[in-house]
Amino acid sequence: MNLDLLQKIDRIHPYPAKYTVDLAIEYISKYTKEGDTVFDPFVGSGTTLLAASALHRKGYGTDINHIAILISKAKLLFFLKAKVFDF
Repeated sequence: MNLDLLQKIDRIHPYPAKYTVDLAIEYISKYTKEGDTVFDPFVGSGTTLLAASALHRKGYGTDINHIAILISKAKLLFFLKAKVFDF
């Protein structure tokens, strides 16, 4: 896992009350195993979903803020593209 790439992707857009991808990775690694499902009911900027995807978990998230959903999708698409093309 390229932590530097994840940190860069995570900073593509500012978002209030955002936590770092490092923290999400730490907790997801500690409390789940590969293949588990991670649900984030307040997806915000998508940090949890980004970390879950990097750790080979199935991530699901919801939010009533359409901008939050857009940011989350952009981060995940960029991560998946980077993973496929090995940036």
